[in-house]
Amino acid sequence: MDDIKTLELLLTECVNERLTPLVWGKHGIGKSQIIRSIFEKQGYEVIDLRLGQLEVGDLIGVPAQEFYCSVCETKYGFSVRESYCPICAQEDKKIPISGRTIWLAPSWFPQNGEKRLIFFDELNRGRLDVQQATFQIVLDRRIHTHKIPDNCGIVCACNPSGGDYFVEELDPALLDRFINIKWNLETRQWIRWARENSIASEIIDFITLDHKQLGNEPIKIEIDVQPSPRSYEFLSKLIKKLPKRHSLWSEVATCIIGESAAIQFMTSLKADVEKPVKATDIFNNWTKVKKRIQQQVNAEEGDVRHDLLKETFDDVYDALKDGKSKKLSDEQLENVGHFLLMIPEDLSFGALKDLAPLQDINERLLTGPLSKQLFDILKKARKDDMR
Repeated sequence: MDDIKTLELLLTECVNERLTPLVWGKHGIGKSQIIRSIFEKQGYEVIDLRLGQLEVGDLIGVPAQEFYCSVCETKYGFSVRESYCPICAQEDKKIPISGRTIWLAPSWFPQNGEKRLIFFDELNRGRLDVQQATFQIVLDRRIHTHKIPDNCGIVCACNPSGGDYFVEELDPALLDRFINIKWNLETRQWIRWARENSIASEIIDFITLDHKQLGNEPIKIEIDVQPSPRSYEFLSKLIKKLPKRHSLWSEVATCIIGESAAIQFMTSLKADVEKPVKATDIFNNWTKVKKRIQQQVNAEEGDVRHDLLKETFDDVYDALKDGKSKKLSDEQLENVGHFLLMIPEDLSFGALKDLAPLQDINERLLTGPLSKQLFDILKKARKDDMR
């Protein structure tokens, strides 16, 4: 992934769905700055924690003894002079004050009402015990009894293993808890960022003339991401939120279930999308096939599948002409109207012109509940022709 806008969209949706993205990339390409910029713009206070510099206690807090009464549940804090509960003593009860161990939240831990983005940087530079301590935070969004508020997010970043990096391999069980994003900074993206962030024009001109001088050559990031029941749950949450663009879905699927499974998943989608819908399905199964029609209208790269939509209409027309439409119910004809309203206006206009001479269609479809919307298409097309 090398587009900042796509990265911003994916990170934002991950945080909105309370999933944890893990951004992989070489040093010096601006991972931390980009993540901070994205979420500060959205009103988050970004808490930057470098795991390579932390002890376990910095993450999970420290234990302390709290004194309390087991009967009236009065809490006396962390030190007490009395041996018996003075509240219960007012009712002539002699109840000893008890003690219990609690965990104090670390200073960075967000409180209710705070909008914080917890950014675990250098995740795989942390010692193994520190990595283990992140398990509960990442998956359960809590430490002991302390729960991270719903309006707070978690994002992680790290450098790939191998080469010049002295890092710990991440446990597969920990990897499965993340949305793994491979990030390579594209030079044009950096130039745009540089202009927006007041980098000296002389430097921008220099990099513009010689892209190699930026030092952002892509590196191969090998992550063994495998599909699992949890990863498909993550994928489901994200594709329901993202635009219906297969190119973006493919990147997201690769991040979550791995390249091999993502290729097969995308192939399974195209198997249906790249087939024309049959007229009988338009008539009888509109609620099931309308998503496929919509995908053909909003096809990948913005190319409307006119060929498939035209073939579907031709099939519909053949099923309606020569009086055959009289065998269809009003509801089935109304489904044809929904189809015509969903396809691009140029196709819909041509289709309506073909259907207009059919008497039964004129009497039912073009005077039915969708008649105004259908005639609006005709009016608009005629106005466009007159310009």
